[in-house]
Amino acid sequence: MAPFLSRRQALLAAPVLLPTAPNPDRGWTSFKARYVLPDGRVADTGNGHISHSEGQSYGMLLAERHDDRAAFEAILAWTERTLRLPGNPLLAWRYDPRVSAVTDPNNATDGDLVFAWALLRGAARWRVPEWQERARLTAFAIRSQCVRRGPAGPILLPGRIGFDNGPSPVTNPSYYVFPALRALERAFPGQGWAELAVSGHRLLTAGFGPWSLPADWIELRPGGPTPWTPRPARFGFDAVRVPLNLLWVGHMDGAVAQAARFWASPRHPYRPAWTDLASGGISPYPASAGVEAVARLAIAAAAGRPGAANLPCASTATDYYAAALALKARMAQEELAVIA
Repeated sequence: MAPFLSRRQALLAAPVLLPTAPNPDRGWTSFKARYVLPDGRVADTGNGHISHSEGQSYGMLLAERHDDRAAFEAILAWTERTLRLPGNPLLAWRYDPRVSAVTDPNNATDGDLVFAWALLRGAARWRVPEWQERARLTAFAIRSQCVRRGPAGPILLPGRIGFDNGPSPVTNPSYYVFPALRALERAFPGQGWAELAVSGHRLLTAGFGPWSLPADWIELRPGGPTPWTPRPARFGFDAVRVPLNLLWVGHMDGAVAQAARFWASPRHPYRPAWTDLASGGISPYPASAGVEAVARLAIAAAAGRPGAANLPCASTATDYYAAALALKARMAQEELAVIA
C-alpha cells in the first residue's frame, strides 16, 4: 500500500469518521472503574497516580468512542478546572495529587492535540458547538506556541518551553498524532495541519539502531536527526505509539513495517517492551498488554490484514498506560476498517 501521508491530498482522502453506535466494551468499563476517579481525574497508576494532559485527553477520546457522555464531561470539567493554563488555552502537563497542585506548568503538545481531537469528536457526536470552539482555541495555541519552521518544513515541539534549541530543536516522533492532525485540518482548513503531518511523516523515515526504528526523542541537528542524548536512546514507551499513529490513518509501511519486523523476530525470547537503539539489547521483561496490542496490530497490518489481529483486552493490563494503549489499538483497528 502506498504511504497514506505521502502528500497533502492523501491526508485528506480518507472518509470522515462520523459518530457511530458504541462498539463492544473491550475494556472501557474496566478502564473507567480503575483509572477514572469520580471527579473526572484520570490517574496514572504506573507513575505515582499523577494525572497529566495525555491521560485526561485519552480518557475523553475513549469516552467519546464508547458513547459515554457522562464520563467525557466529567473528565473535561476536571481538566479545564485543574490543568488549563492561566490566560492560555493549552494545558499544564502534570498534576501531582500528593500536593494537590500542578507541578509542571509546561504543556505536552501531544496531550493538547488529543484534547482538541477529542473535543471535535465529542462536539460532533453530541452536537455541542462550544466544544468545537474550545478545540479551535487549542488548535490555534498549538500552532502559535508549539510549531516552528525548519529547513524541511514545520516542526512540532513537544512543549512550548525547553525544546526550541536554536539550530537543533528537539521533538518526539510519537507526538505527531496523525489522526488528530487530520481531524484538525478538516475542522480548521488553511492552518497548516496537513503540512505539519507531511513533514512529520517525512521525519519518521529516520530510523535508528539495528532495526531502523524511531527513537522516543530526537534532536534535529543540521546534519540530520539523531536520538536526543539526555534521554535513553530507545524505541520505547513513547515510540511504541509511532506505528499506532501511522496505522490509524492507513499507513502500512515504513515505521510500521520496521516495528512489525522487530516485534515478530524469532530471535526474541519474548515480545520486548523496548529496545536500545545503540546496542540492540531488549527490555529484561516482556511487553505489557498495551505494547502487545500495538505489536499484534502492526504485525497484522504489515501482512495486509490489520482486521485479523486478535488484540488483548484492556482489562488484562496492569496499569493505566498499558490499558490506554490497548484501548487505543482497538479503536484504531475499528476505525481503520472504516478507512479501508
